[in-house]
Amino acid sequence: MANDNYEQNYAYRYSEPWLQQRTEVSVVRVAQYIAQTDSDANRLAWAHWAIKSSSVAAVPFFWSVALDPTVNEKGQKITGAEIDAVVSAALPGVIADFAKNPPGGISA
Repeated sequence: MANDNYEQNYAYRYSEPWLQQRTEVSVVRVAQYIAQTDSDANRLAWAHWAIKSSSVAAVPFFWSVALDPTVNEKGQKITGAEIDAVVSAALPGVIADFAKNPPGGISA
């Protein structure tokens, strides 16, 4: 990893509301896109759940964003598109985990 500043990574994950908020917005945006355009049952189930439960749905993405080299380089100057790229890259793994371990009462 290009950035070995563990304290900064930890702060980005747990103590930087601006990054948590922007990550949650990114998650909702991708969920809305999937809900409007996708036909895969797992992706749709995740999207509908994520839109209603965004504060919980964003959690699996926080470490990916906090550890991203571009986020660490740019800090608050990171663009929404750059955060969206990190969220999109993590999305397949998050949806696969959601399909295997859906929250209570949710099924694809």
